[in-house]
Amino acid sequence: DLRKLVTKQCPRSHGANRLWEIAKLYLDNRDISLQFNDYVRDVFFKDSTGHGLRGPKGVADEGKPMGRRKRRRKEYAKLQNLYKKNQSTCIRGILDGEKKSEVVNPQEFLLSWARIMEAPSNLPPLPRQEDLQPDDNKTPFFPVSSKDIKRALPALNTAAGPDGFSPGDLRAVPAIVLRVVITLLMLTHRLPVCLRGARTIFVPKKEGACEPGDFRPISVSSVVVRLYHKILANRLLGMLSLDYKQRAFLPVDGCGENVQMLAGAIHEARHKFRTLHFATLDVAKAFDSITLEAILDGLRRKGVAEEFVTYMEDFYQTANTVLTFDTVTKMIHPTRGVRQGDPLSPLLFNVVLDYWLSTCDNGVAFRSGGLELSAMAFADDLVIFSTTPRGLQQQLNSLNNFLSARGLNLNPNKCLSVSLIADAKAKITKVDSSFRFFIAEKEMPAAEVNTPWRYLGLQFTPLGLAPTSIVAEIKDLLTNLSKAPLKPQQRLVALRFYLLPRFFHRLILG
Repeated sequence: DLRKLVTKQCPRSHGANRLWEIAKLYLDNRDISLQFNDYVRDVFFKDSTGHGLRGPKGVADEGKPMGRRKRRRKEYAKLQNLYKKNQSTCIRGILDGEKKSEVVNPQEFLLSWARIMEAPSNLPPLPRQEDLQPDDNKTPFFPVSSKDIKRALPALNTAAGPDGFSPGDLRAVPAIVLRVVITLLMLTHRLPVCLRGARTIFVPKKEGACEPGDFRPISVSSVVVRLYHKILANRLLGMLSLDYKQRAFLPVDGCGENVQMLAGAIHEARHKFRTLHFATLDVAKAFDSITLEAILDGLRRKGVAEEFVTYMEDFYQTANTVLTFDTVTKMIHPTRGVRQGDPLSPLLFNVVLDYWLSTCDNGVAFRSGGLELSAMAFADDLVIFSTTPRGLQQQLNSLNNFLSARGLNLNPNKCLSVSLIADAKAKITKVDSSFRFFIAEKEMPAAEVNTPWRYLGLQFTPLGLAPTSIVAEIKDLLTNLSKAPLKPQQRLVALRFYLLPRFFHRLILG
């Protein structure tokens, strides 16, 4: 396919002549690693120094006193500049306000995260399965089409990578140039050195966040890498048969399905008088702590071609990222975790968890009518079920052993057990908080009749899905929107595409 591509007319932009020559060198069995790296660096990197730091013209300098009208004009100019640059960030900031962090020492904060991400794995090796044979047909490395490129382009409202090259810049690159670049990446099975880096920012999960655990790390890599990995992820998703219990990151409404299954199990237990024990589980720092060995083991267990397993091993062993908080930065070489924000990461996590989901004991599952539930997952949001206390504890032990061998841990304080005990003769089902369940000898909280918890954005109690009330929340958001210095059509965009969609999930399922 590469030979056919380079026989086509060469575009005049983006150094295409140079790229065509590099492709011909590859076809002549020459080493192109240095030339290809230099080409990518010269064409797909932009000098972003000072980008976005210059304020709008004609605005009074900071510190100078100004009247109400001038201040309003300054706020309008600043907001319009942000809206033009990043509509999504601008509108979300208006609706939610800025979540302020209270980190006292940014350097110590970054050191804490560096210790997590660079922590060596002292775990014993996972048992090798000698009978596992890779399937050479399960490889995402095959010719790429313009349609593949179009489907995988990063959204325009996403950030530029550390190279300053934005999704808008990527769309300006001729499709045939992108096809040649992606084809060379697939043929060499290795990223150029200049594409292995990323920058990691930290998004506060709550107001007043101050501890490392109060933040979610998001790694932003080059748009070229995101395009390439999205193509690989799309292909692998169609090749791999994942256990039906995992519903995240699939082309289905897995969130809705899991919510309905949990609500259905509680309804069956209460109204058909079936005893049900289940636990909602929290995996601590799941995406940041998983070991590389676990990822490679999961891929091999699914029979993925060894050439892709080797690519992932090389990618994670040679990748680096610059941790960024306020004005403080720190470069690290992560030894564990997957890149949150990379298109391949959700699939890699699913592949690891798939082995336990596909082998967990269905003999202790909750059954009622046509419903059978032993476990269900939405990424790292796990719920396990049983009809007996012993069965649930057995599932907890099995899952905890599986996770701990892969660098992951359940957080007992953020987990919850629920026990619904049926008395068929009296035709009642009661919530019993006297049952005790343990994770690595640490006791889990047990739900009482009115204990609330959130699952996939919706509120549950042991009685089922709690009623949704959104009136006050909508009023607050509308007030924030009406006060913002936006143009009328911008308010409509914010209302239609940002404010209202927030409530569709709860209104439909709640």
